[in-house]
Amino acid sequence: MNPQKSPPAAKVVLVSSQPDNAKYDNEVTQQRNITLQRSKRKQPVEAMKSELNDFRKEIMSFLTESKTSQEENIKKIHDEVSSLKEQLCNLKHISDILSQDQVTIKDTLTS
Repeated sequence: MNPQKSPPAAKVVLVSSQPDNAKYDNEVTQQRNITLQRSKRKQPVEAMKSELNDFRKEIMSFLTESKTSQEENIKKIHDEVSSLKEQLCNLKHISDILSQDQVTIKDTLTS
């Protein structure tokens, strides 16, 4: 005796005049995900802006330090050049005195 099998169950699809809220919720969720993805794309731009601002601050700091260092070096060079100028003037004065003494000695020897 073979037991009788019942026929396979047919799929029943319910049709309703009411909207399927699950689909609507799914679409809203997808739109939110898209919105979130867009905001996530903005984050690297913001991060890049922040990094660029940090880099700009570092460069400005470096340039300011460099300017200060150059000003100090220029002042030292200016002071040294002024000192050399003064020494050169002193040497010229001494040379003039020696030239006059030489002329005086030469005149004394020739007379």
